[in-house]
Amino acid sequence: EFTLKESFWFALTSFTPQGGGEAPKALSSRTLVAAYWLFVVLMLATFTANLAAFLTVERMQAQVQSLEQLARQSRIAYTVVGKSSTHQYFMNMKNAEDKLYT
Repeated sequence: EFTLKESFWFALTSFTPQGGGEAPKALSSRTLVAAYWLFVVLMLATFTANLAAFLTVERMQAQVQSLEQLARQSRIAYTVVGKSSTHQYFMNMKNAEDKLYT
């Protein structure tokens, strides 16, 4: 007979390498144990996935949030692709302010 006390003992000792001792024989008890272990495995998988996502997001957080921050910092080197339309734009605008005020 599997009493409430024996059920708790089985649940706690089933975490150990020796196992929980005598397993329940009734279908309802075996179903309850299977549901319990399914719940434990799902909670463990959820916790592991959450922890991995949390640690990854913390590590991948960008330091630069805007172009102004990019221009003010010196840690990240940046440039434009040579002979591209962006490169041509910057070459055309290189002395634009000087031309306006002279």
